[in-house]
Amino acid sequence: MTAACMIAVLVSGGLLALLGWQDPKRLRNRPQRAVLEDGTPVFGQGTRRLLGWLVLLPGIALAIAGQWWGVLVWLGATCTLGWIIAQVLDGHSRSWS
Repeated sequence: MTAACMIAVLVSGGLLALLGWQDPKRLRNRPQRAVLEDGTPVFGQGTRRLLGWLVLLPGIALAIAGQWWGVLVWLGATCTLGWIIAQVLDGHSRSWS
């Protein structure tokens, strides 16, 4: 039971990190808007929306499985991870300007 909750948090956190890394507002001031520093393309709007919805799927899966305590833990941990990712990537983006 606890493993399912931890897996859900890790999946959602990984997707949030990917979304934060590809954030168009953060990348707006970059000289090359179409690619990142390692040459990978920036995600389009449809891909970002899909990833945003995929972040919610682990929580929905926990709710369907009836693990309501897991949903609450997942929700709190995902919000906290999102905040941490935003803070870390914000400091990283300042070095590019």
